[in-house]
Amino acid sequence: MAPEEFRRCLYNLQWSLPDLAEVLQCDLSVVEAMSRGKANVPPLLAIWLRLLSKNTLGLVQTYTYN
Repeated sequence: MAPEEFRRCLYNLQWSLPDLAEVLQCDLSVVEAMSRGKANVPPLLAIWLRLLSKNTLGLVQTYTYN
């Protein structure tokens, strides 16, 4: 997944980089690196983001995990 597509998926989901880092339970620097193309987006994460961002029903919400 190219960095542009990664950022577009997050934009479509209305997720920030910190939102995704929280959902993935990873360090923000990892998500920032993927956004800049400095780290590869894992294939399963790319598939998941593509599927979520194409959700035409608008059922995706950002959840906070404690």
